[in-house]
Amino acid sequence: MSNLPGGELPPKKATAMTWLRLGRVSNLPTVWSNTLVGLTLGAVVSTQAPDSLLPLVVFSLLAMSLFYIGGMFLNDAFDAGIDAIERPERPIPSGEVTAKQVFVAGFFLLGAGIFLVAMIVILLTGQALLVPLLSSIALALCIVAYNLWHKENPASPLVMGLCRVFVYVTTATLVLPAISTPLVLAAFALLAYLIGLTAIAKQENLASVSSLWPLGLLFLPIVFWQWSGNWNWLTLLACVALLVWVLRACRLLADRKPGNVPKAVAGMLAGISLVDALALAALATREHSGFLLAGMGLADVALIIVCVICFLLTLLFHRIVPGT
Repeated sequence: MSNLPGGELPPKKATAMTWLRLGRVSNLPTVWSNTLVGLTLGAVVSTQAPDSLLPLVVFSLLAMSLFYIGGMFLNDAFDAGIDAIERPERPIPSGEVTAKQVFVAGFFLLGAGIFLVAMIVILLTGQALLVPLLSSIALALCIVAYNLWHKENPASPLVMGLCRVFVYVTTATLVLPAISTPLVLAAFALLAYLIGLTAIAKQENLASVSSLWPLGLLFLPIVFWQWSGNWNWLTLLACVALLVWVLRACRLLADRKPGNVPKAVAGMLAGISLVDALALAALATREHSGFLLAGMGLADVALIIVCVICFLLTLLFHRIVPGT
């Protein structure tokens, strides 16, 4: 193999696993559960079911997946210099792919996500285009802003949380271009969890976590949904599941053993789907009409089970592709 000018070796050919690692695709089930909750939140205030329900769900899942993978690509591309020091095994510093290739792929996927959102509205729902389009652009801008300034920016956990919030907002407004009270409530609970998770994840490269205040935010969805008065047996089960999982993460962080911080972060990432399950359980007691929730029926239970399956899939996929 010949050297390039300057003594650098040409990059190795990127494999499929290289791109899977760059995209942290093992976390995609948490994006899917976010998407299902967003569609449900739109259905809460919708007066009729869309004619093309299955295509709407499928293409919404695809659009939000494009945003997520594109954001993860940009994360590695922007962090290539730091990763060369702290995480030299990552695909870019190890020479599997170039930063330029990853930048191009990342921005292309964000653009494709925005385009797909527009096509969903135009071809499938027939709703007003402006609100979901603006929300999808805001999602892309939050993704870029986080990746640009997340290292030394104290507000970066908030920006990351907003990325997931705009998944809720974008998919909800695909069904009905309006911001409802249930959407605001669910977004607040998810935002709190993501701020806590991201603040812990920023310390992932340390041997232990020195700042523990974000752990309190991980419990906030449980407290919030209990306080909101939307209480039923499904909510109780979802609260217990999320509580047990967050306590597991706290135990891992308290042990201060090598490798526990990344393990705890990966577990908390999977827990996003449990936050989604809790939101659906709490919303099931509200009066609404829509195509995904109808009172306290089988549709509610099925959707909550899907969120739990997304949680389990994330844990399973982490065995194949690292989540961080």
